[in-house]
Amino acid sequence: MRIKRFSTALILAGTLLLAGCSEDDPAGERQTTVSDANTLTAVTLDSDQANAGAGNLAQGAAVEADVPEATAGSVEPQTAGELVDGLKLVDIRWGDHGTFYRIVFDLVNTGGSQVLQAPHAEATMSVDQTEIDLTLGGIRGIGEEPRLLSQEVQVGDALVLSINRVPSYDDQALIYRVKLSGPATYTLSSLGDPGRVIIDIYR
Repeated sequence: MRIKRFSTALILAGTLLLAGCSEDDPAGERQTTVSDANTLTAVTLDSDQANAGAGNLAQGAAVEADVPEATAGSVEPQTAGELVDGLKLVDIRWGDHGTFYRIVFDLVNTGGSQVLQAPHAEATMSVDQTEIDLTLGGIRGIGEEPRLLSQEVQVGDALVLSINRVPSYDDQALIYRVKLSGPATYTLSSLGDPGRVIIDIYR
């Protein structure tokens, strides 16, 4: 009698264990419970969905592995911001940020108030990738800082040599040429409030 009761208990325990791992729905389809690694939420799938899900995970991993690393910067012409008239260039700043070198052109309205819109700018790079020509649009004035009035400002960086002012035939534009010591790539961006045009140069 003891042996019979022990066997019955083993059978019941085995049944409960199997019930915890899988169960049959009313339609008689086998279901499997898996965990979503991203959300840590348990979801229930039938056997066909579970197999398909495993394939999608494997494919997703392969696609992620095949994606190349993003390359910073470009050599193509770039445009940023919107054309705003009546701007004044009040400063040019620059600094080394490790993997890139940043040049910032600070702009205000001619009355001195902040520029709310992102100012318009265009940039092109020379074929040998050693010069960037930047055109600032909508300019009606320029500050009195020596580096703004000078035709050439020596930067002294290993990559960025100088920022030169280039004659412009447009009375509402300023053109600056950034000279580099060797080939590089760049990005152009523009911000409002305060108004800034930014060139990031990648080594």
